[in-house]
Amino acid sequence: MASSLKAIVVDDEQPAREVLIQCIRDFCPEVEVFAECHSAKMAYEAIMEHRPDLVFLDIEMPKGSGFELLGMFHPVFFHVIFVTAFSDYAVQAFRYSAVDYLLKPLKVNELVESVARVKNGISPATLQIALLLENFRAGDHCSSKLAIPNSKGNDIVKISDIILCKADAYCSHFFITGNVHLVSSNLLKYYEDILPPE
Repeated sequence: MASSLKAIVVDDEQPAREVLIQCIRDFCPEVEVFAECHSAKMAYEAIMEHRPDLVFLDIEMPKGSGFELLGMFHPVFFHVIFVTAFSDYAVQAFRYSAVDYLLKPLKVNELVESVARVKNGISPATLQIALLLENFRAGDHCSSKLAIPNSKGNDIVKISDIILCKADAYCSHFFITGNVHLVSSNLLKYYEDILPPE
């Protein structure tokens, strides 16, 4: 990925776009915003024109949701950082697929961390967005899947196949049916927040 990230901001609320763009300019100099869009249709056109590395995407917009926008691309060729006013359900859905998100009101440290993850290429956009949409459509936890980051990308596992999650210093161990053992660099607290209680 180039040293500079080409980005597009998508949010139907102008004040929210202005705050986000100002924070990007002030704290993420490696990101250049090429367009700001107030609708899914406008965003689709801007994405096709500018071919961004990264899209900051709201979910609920009057003329088409962020999910509907992503569904227009086969495959999704850009990274996505969701910017949403939703809390529990939406945050869990994004984390299941390891897609970065920011919760309104915007926190600068989270913005900087999310951009760093994208810049470092931790999550391939196509895989992550496909998994997000699959989990969103599935609805229930049992059929949902989890992306566990590794040094080469991600291991995708069914949540219902996880037998045990165990903390070990600064990483988490997953024991999966079929005698599979995976190690994640994320802390166990990260997974406690997103996995169903059972």
